[in-house]
Amino acid sequence: MHPRFILTRRAQWLLGGVLFCFFMLTGSRERPWSDATPMFEVAEALVNRGEFNIATPWPVDLHPGRGGKTFAIAPLLQSLQHVPGVLVRHGLMKIWPGTNELSLPFAAHIGPAALAAFAVVTFILLCQWLGLGLGVSLCSGLVLATCTMLWVYARSPYAEALQTACFTAFLLQTAKVAEKPTRRGAVVLGITAGLLVDAKTVLALATLGAAAFLVATHWRRWPVLKTLVLWGLLGFVPVCALIPFYNWARWGSPWHEGYDFTIPVFEERLPLGLWGLFLSPGKSLLLYCPPLVLSLFALPRFWRRHKRMACLLLLLAGPVVLLYGKMLYWSGDYAWGPRYLTFAVPVFMLPAAVWLDDLWSARATAQRWWARTRLLLFVGVCATGLVVTLLGAAFYWDHYIRITQDARDAWLGVPDRSGAPTPTVDGLCGACFEDVHQLQWLPAFVPVEGHYWMLKHAIRGDDWQVAAHDAPWSRYTRKPLDIERSYARVRFDWWPIEFWQQARGGMGVVLCLWFVFGLFTCSWLLWPQIKTAGTGPLPEPTVR
Repeated sequence: MHPRFILTRRAQWLLGGVLFCFFMLTGSRERPWSDATPMFEVAEALVNRGEFNIATPWPVDLHPGRGGKTFAIAPLLQSLQHVPGVLVRHGLMKIWPGTNELSLPFAAHIGPAALAAFAVVTFILLCQWLGLGLGVSLCSGLVLATCTMLWVYARSPYAEALQTACFTAFLLQTAKVAEKPTRRGAVVLGITAGLLVDAKTVLALATLGAAAFLVATHWRRWPVLKTLVLWGLLGFVPVCALIPFYNWARWGSPWHEGYDFTIPVFEERLPLGLWGLFLSPGKSLLLYCPPLVLSLFALPRFWRRHKRMACLLLLLAGPVVLLYGKMLYWSGDYAWGPRYLTFAVPVFMLPAAVWLDDLWSARATAQRWWARTRLLLFVGVCATGLVVTLLGAAFYWDHYIRITQDARDAWLGVPDRSGAPTPTVDGLCGACFEDVHQLQWLPAFVPVEGHYWMLKHAIRGDDWQVAAHDAPWSRYTRKPLDIERSYARVRFDWWPIEFWQQARGGMGVVLCLWFVFGLFTCSWLLWPQIKTAGTGPLPEPTVR
């Protein structure tokens, strides 16, 4: 059905402003590490020198590119998301000279925070497009923003927020074009498809699913299909051309992306990879996004009410999820939760939003007591998700990962990395099974419990010996495990703390007040927009 209440374009911008200020106020203090380092360096190189070459090779064995220079292996769009942050950093250094290093972590989170806000707003529009109530749509968006791992990646300079924003927008635009095929809609769909592929090449599989859905929807309507293809390509080709151009600029060939395809990446058995992504003790998507449990139970209802959307969701997200299930590195480590599935979290939330809408409508029925009971269940699941997400945001994920590696070595022995498919760095093998299996499969090292354990002792200021007494693995062994080196790195992950510790508390206060002002101003301007959104007559419903 058509939306019951439609947020105006101004309301969408204001809502995005509220979410952006919220994500920035709760942002991380960590500078870009590992994969994010070259992403941000490329953005700096573009702004400062108009070039693509950088100083830091990552991975460390990355071969040099054109002219023997070092280039990032990530797609260019992942670096372009940081250009606003680089510009802001320049402004901060002019206002507060000598804050070059201090401004880096702050600036590196501006792009991801804005993209995560865009993803949430787009999800709310998806809910409205399905015909859900405005209150339910906003409530579901709030749950997505605060009770799933999207919040953690809104605080990260990685590319997950970018991929999530592009995928959610692509799903919404595909659904719109399927219902109302126009030239303008086809061009916008082509642009969003190009941005999706630019965000991460593997997401091109979703465009194949969208093409199959549109062909099935408009089968034998050849003029319509011709219009979609021609005008869609008009939007897609110029945007997607960014990929071969960047490949040529880096490696001298439009077809070479810099990856070493001799490494056996897609060797995992698919059932085992999917088991890890959705049901493993340490990396289950349901563990890191508890509201998705409601989506699981709401699938039959979602299928009955929105069968076409369910098919579209399956065609777009399914192939990508299956490919990730085939990866040896399906966990996406080092990360919080199954990082590679972040892109689909908003669309996986849609069944839960439909379930909530039904409950909200059932409050006035004869069985409203049962509806209220289920609403309490919804609140309880979301509260659990909020706790899990807060634990993930309290510390940078690397701290607990390195603690588990030290504890594992002292307890279970140092793993033999001689047969690992990728070379070691600083004695570790990154995301290889040898160094992350304890996070994925062993209950003694589940990160959610581990972050709760760190939180207790960090608040008390305990040293590593005191903390080790009730560490998660202490249930399984009485052997004292030496975690002194890695435990010393533990610190709360909130950017104002860094400003105070670097004797720049005034700068931190000004920045905090700026985002507090933005949060309240956007909220104040948004409230009248929301109140008047449902005052007009409802549109005539149509069958989807």
